[in-house]
Amino acid sequence: MTASSQSEELNQQSYQLLPSPPPTPDEPAIVLRTVSGIEIRLLPPSAELCRQVADLVRSRRNWMDIPGADASSLRRISDVLYHLGLPPQPDLPDQLVKAGVVEVSFPPGVDRAAWTFPWEFALAKWTADARRAAGLLSGQFLVYRHLPAQGAPLSEVQRLLVVESAPGRIGEIYSFESERRMVVSSLELSDIEPLINPTLKELEQRIADLQPHIAHLTGVDAQQGLALLGAKPDVGESGMLLADGVAPFEELAATLTSAGSLQFAGFNLYNSSLGAGLAVERGAYAALGFQDEIDDALAEALFASFYAAWRQTGFRNVLEAFRQAWRVTATQAHRRRGTGVVLWSRASLLEIAEQREARTPRSHILLPREVQDDPASYFDIKYQAPQRLNYSLLHNNANIIPEFIVRRQRPGAYKGLKVEVKLMAGAEEAVYRETFDLSDASPSIAVHQRVRVPLTAELTRRLDESIFSTIYATVRWGPHVLLENTNRVEFLPVDEWKYDELNGCWLPSFVFPRDPAVRQIVDAAQRYLTALRDDSAAGFDGYQSYDPEGSSLSERCAAIDAQVQAIWWALINDYGLSYINPPPSFTEESQRLRTPSEVIQGRRGTCIDLTLLLAACLEYVDIYPVIFLLNDHAFPGYWRSEESYQRLSTAMMQSPALAAAQSPDAPWMLTAERYAMITKFVQQGHILPLESTMLTSRSGFWAAVEEGLQNLRSKRQFHSLFDLKTARNPGERRGGVKPLPLWSKSL
Repeated sequence: MTASSQSEELNQQSYQLLPSPPPTPDEPAIVLRTVSGIEIRLLPPSAELCRQVADLVRSRRNWMDIPGADASSLRRISDVLYHLGLPPQPDLPDQLVKAGVVEVSFPPGVDRAAWTFPWEFALAKWTADARRAAGLLSGQFLVYRHLPAQGAPLSEVQRLLVVESAPGRIGEIYSFESERRMVVSSLELSDIEPLINPTLKELEQRIADLQPHIAHLTGVDAQQGLALLGAKPDVGESGMLLADGVAPFEELAATLTSAGSLQFAGFNLYNSSLGAGLAVERGAYAALGFQDEIDDALAEALFASFYAAWRQTGFRNVLEAFRQAWRVTATQAHRRRGTGVVLWSRASLLEIAEQREARTPRSHILLPREVQDDPASYFDIKYQAPQRLNYSLLHNNANIIPEFIVRRQRPGAYKGLKVEVKLMAGAEEAVYRETFDLSDASPSIAVHQRVRVPLTAELTRRLDESIFSTIYATVRWGPHVLLENTNRVEFLPVDEWKYDELNGCWLPSFVFPRDPAVRQIVDAAQRYLTALRDDSAAGFDGYQSYDPEGSSLSERCAAIDAQVQAIWWALINDYGLSYINPPPSFTEESQRLRTPSEVIQGRRGTCIDLTLLLAACLEYVDIYPVIFLLNDHAFPGYWRSEESYQRLSTAMMQSPALAAAQSPDAPWMLTAERYAMITKFVQQGHILPLESTMLTSRSGFWAAVEEGLQNLRSKRQFHSLFDLKTARNPGERRGGVKPLPLWSKSL
């Protein structure tokens, strides 16, 4: 099948591709091999097919937590693999999982476009059920890439070169000194002076002078770097940003291998798999890079663990080092989800796949009393205290500390580091304490990912006005105090929503479907529903009223729309609501929000109060609400059917990756970069918007819909859309965004 026909079939059938026979022995092929003797020849995917599947993976943070998306992505990946010639044998995933290691081999003659295909993600997704059934832990199923090439055999590793590149303003954002020290401590090699912000020519000269065995590169790739500098990168541009501009990976790989000494290249930057592959093609024994993006702290820990494990095998068994690095990151799987960590090797590693080489002794345990010089020099601690805290962060199990990372900076194992975070709330204290070890197996700890404090403090739950208190953090190692910090922190009222970067995504926590007023409204709406449906037996049954036989979307969703109309008319005729300005908040970018009971008892509310009230009523009757947020306004909407909602995950998978389309930890919050997709759903009738303030003017339901449509006419005014169904979904990252226990609070 030609590249053009692959692309055409992909676009026409939306990944529903026809299975293909495997390539003939004379055709170039991608070969999957295992130590158990499995060998599968696949058609090389076309450049367009690679691009579209890579986009699917690159945008994974957009869709992974949307209900139904995981199964849909599996179907699509399966379609692609079968299309490339993978045998549709029911027991094949179990066979691959049992083998433990899959080698993806790229023989000569295979188009380099196949390098960009996310093989690691695709095979991991395709075998996910088999791995779960086998109870495999992280690191027990590996995928690596084999690229046969010429080069010197492995020899003694002595010389390390660390290249740190953050030119211009990027140096104000990133610092790599602690990473370099952690890498050196893991390899236990001499701390050779790093090469900082070099030009390509300067890098070439250092390679010629040093002739390194290991080159560790840390910095930013072309896409991330130019975006940080405010430039718009070419979509096809790839390489590493150096002092004299973007060094294409082709030139960078040629430079790194020019001395003929390089055995391993580590690329700690986004979109670096291509660079790692080119380094191996040019003669490096192995190289490690990333399919697309990865959490920075996780990437550092992965490299440090890889280097330590490789050293312990006498720098012989790269595959075992890869295995150990994956196991170390198992505790941070929620941050690793879908990340393509790509290991390339010019030698087949299957012969050593089952070996467990005798390891050199692990790093010695360093006791606190043995330290004669400054104990702080053995560690790097990055700590940033929060300035404001809201109960919604605690309630949703979010990180309350922006950054708190402890890294090892010298070789050795450090036992018993004690971390304490104490949050003072008036006379009450909420305390987090934990003891950590730093070693080859765990060279760094992201403490801010672990700090959680109890939710029982009455002050934080009943706070009616902002107060200032303190947060105390300390790190101790034996008698040595490595960090002791006390900062002022502002506690926001429990009913205050702050729409900044840290707190803004928690707006769904202020939707209270179990507020007693919501039940009263739905009860009052019953008589309007029976009248609208002309059916005394009509009830609020959510999407069960969907009529698949209707000739149009409006006909299929008529009974669902009637339920929303009934709630609308109950609010107008039975409660007579009026508009009121928001309560004072005394802080910037925040608003005090009223519960449904407060709105109904006071018969008034702001635009966002009325929006949250309608959203709560819809959620109560199991109709999926959305909240539109403009720069100075809010109004609700709803998905007209479950079928309409399922289009969200499909659109997220098919649309190009948007780096800032939403928070990576808040897939329910779609920002202005998704404006075109959102308005398309609205224009097609899958989402109906409602101007909630028209409740106060006693306007009709469809007039409110028309005004809601008008609200969305300007992208410049659009801020975000909050999808409540996705927010409530108990995904792997969190347990779902839960309503605050605010409706039961005495006010």
